[in-house]
Amino acid sequence: MDSEIRRFLGNACNIPGWNTIMNQKQVDEILQEYSDTLFCRGHLRKIKVDTICPNNYKVYTESI
Repeated sequence: MDSEIRRFLGNACNIPGWNTIMNQKQVDEILQEYSDTLFCRGHLRKIKVDTICPNNYKVYTESI
């Protein structure tokens, strides 16, 4: 697991507003190998991805 993915998953499970910037490979790994949802402080949150430029994406969570 990429250290940026590990950091995102760890922080997103503890900080509801956590966001980061990732490349295409990292985004694909999160969505394919893990899930597009996670629990943050007992609440289910959905992982969202917005394009910044062709190979850079803002990755964040929002409440379901």
